[in-house]
Amino acid sequence: MLNVDWDDDDDVQDVMPAKKARRRGPMKVQKCDKVQKRPALQKTPRQRIMKHVPTAESVLGHIDKHPLPEAADEIRPCEDTILVGSVCSGLCAELWSLNGMGRRFRATFCCESNAGLRKLSMSMHTHDYVFCDVFLEDWMAVSCDLFFAGFPCQGFSECQPAGTAGLTHISGSCIFPILRYIRHRRPPMFCLENVRGLLTLYPETFAMILGVLDGMTDERGRKLLLYCILRESYSVSWKVLDTCRVTTLPQHRERLFVTGCLTSAMQRPMSWPPEAMVSMNVICP
Repeated sequence: MLNVDWDDDDDVQDVMPAKKARRRGPMKVQKCDKVQKRPALQKTPRQRIMKHVPTAESVLGHIDKHPLPEAADEIRPCEDTILVGSVCSGLCAELWSLNGMGRRFRATFCCESNAGLRKLSMSMHTHDYVFCDVFLEDWMAVSCDLFFAGFPCQGFSECQPAGTAGLTHISGSCIFPILRYIRHRRPPMFCLENVRGLLTLYPETFAMILGVLDGMTDERGRKLLLYCILRESYSVSWKVLDTCRVTTLPQHRERLFVTGCLTSAMQRPMSWPPEAMVSMNVICP
């Protein structure tokens, strides 16, 4: 988790709520000829946080200094079985999707901090391993073919106060162990999901995430470029999808998806779902 150093105590006082004075008797409204405007700060807290976003090179260097031990090979029931793992799993919606697609899969692990969601997910799905803390290394010992991470969105939401948002928020820092897992475990496919605010409000953070994926190297030390023809490279793409545009559900829910696939495992180029014929405007004119 990153720490933000404030340069001036006055700025801290500006963002802190003022103490409420005790009311004594009826409140009197005084008429004023001139409206006093609060002077604008030279730098808002959000702008200060942007300066503390680490570079992709520094994050990748830190990840490479902390390698993971070799993972044991998972036993596949059959050759065409997909091994699925996820962190910040929630209800493991990806398993419902794979089941609806008729694909043969096996849930190798999930990681969820909410005890109620873990219990509910265990009652609906059969996981080989269940973990509760994304910041611990125990879940990183399990490999998978398809890796999902819907890391928390509170730090990147528009509803989050600026002084406690971004990577300084405990939920926002979950992206670092996720990137570490992708770097060292090298899943053939991965999908990251978050709110649109990660792209619109924190473009520097989003660029850092893409930069880390772009700067990954294989065991021979070669740089893995996006959209290249190297055998061990990731083909990464991203897009903002709206539920009411790509499905028939009458729900306006925009989410940012980042997908990656090893070029050696790709059978065809990545394609995003087209907009559905039924939209929110048709259902609710």
